Amino acid sequence: MAIEQSGEAVSMPQFIDANWPGTNENGVRDLAARVRDFAGAVGGRVDGVDFSS
Repeated sequence: MAIEQSGEAVSMPQFIDANWPGTNENGVRDLAARVRDFAGAVGGRVDGVDFSS
């Protein structure tokens, strides 16, 4: 479940010129799961490849 930040919690760091992302945690978790799935699929294909040459 994503936690939505209040308007004040978002605007105060912007007011003091601090870079604070207003991200959706569910979206980040979904992206991480997709990256892990992709890495697992690719990892099985490149385990035997010699990248030294």
